[in-house]
Amino acid sequence: MRHDAIRDTISADLPGARTEPERLLAHVLPQLRGRRPRQGLRPDVAARTRFGQPPARAARADRSLVWYDVKTVTPLCRRTRAGPAARSLTPSAVGDDRAREVHRAARQRCRELDAEYSPLAGAPAGTRYPSPAEQVERELRGPVLAAYEDAVGVMDGGQMHGLAVGSWQDCSVEVEALAGEAADAMAARHWRLMGSRTQTEARGVFMQHVRRRWSAAFWRSWRALMHARMPCIGAATSNVLRSRAPAPDEEPIAWAEGRGAAFPQEHAGVDRGGAARDRA
Repeated sequence: MRHDAIRDTISADLPGARTEPERLLAHVLPQLRGRRPRQGLRPDVAARTRFGQPPARAARADRSLVWYDVKTVTPLCRRTRAGPAARSLTPSAVGDDRAREVHRAARQRCRELDAEYSPLAGAPAGTRYPSPAEQVERELRGPVLAAYEDAVGVMDGGQMHGLAVGSWQDCSVEVEALAGEAADAMAARHWRLMGSRTQTEARGVFMQHVRRRWSAAFWRSWRALMHARMPCIGAATSNVLRSRAPAPDEEPIAWAEGRGAAFPQEHAGVDRGGAARDRA
């Protein structure tokens, strides 16, 4: 719920952004006819933004597609309670710390996919890539990992970027950078029509608009999440897990408003019970 609200709000204001694009890595994974295609990795947002362009490609006229993954940071997660980021006086420190892990986690996932699906070159037929740890030790680069690194431009200094938003709406620097790009695009389109003397003057107006819109969406999603958790107060984890709340596609309005919904929800993609405590 909160993750999707953040993703959709950011994606809606970025020109040409794609939400959860499909088949970015499907071409290097074995597919079964008549089945849903294996996707590999699906970033939450992909856009040709100025921010995130690999340094070696920055001078090109045609921008590369930059991959972004939205992450939420909870008050009880490890990095919020202890560590250098938690002790830092920089408002974005915890979000930046979470965002830095996105690229490493994506590479780890690619190695897992190689171990599960990719045949090892030069080995007997049917031999798959070894475990991710052994791939790192032997410096193996499977087809899924190679396709991912080529897509994000690792050889040119690129990577997948995290868009981290905390419980108090503290954001990583990537979120701030994309807010600036969204304001730039709006100002470029509308500064003459709105009667501004310069595009820079209009940018200030739209920067305020973007920050107000995004912060409202972040706070509303946080409020909805907290409201949905109210039935859990004072209840044991085992009792919460036995309750069955409606999934978003069953009762979207009631679910969004938290009416009659016990938390944790019992549909795919949602942490349940104590498993959510140490999640970022």
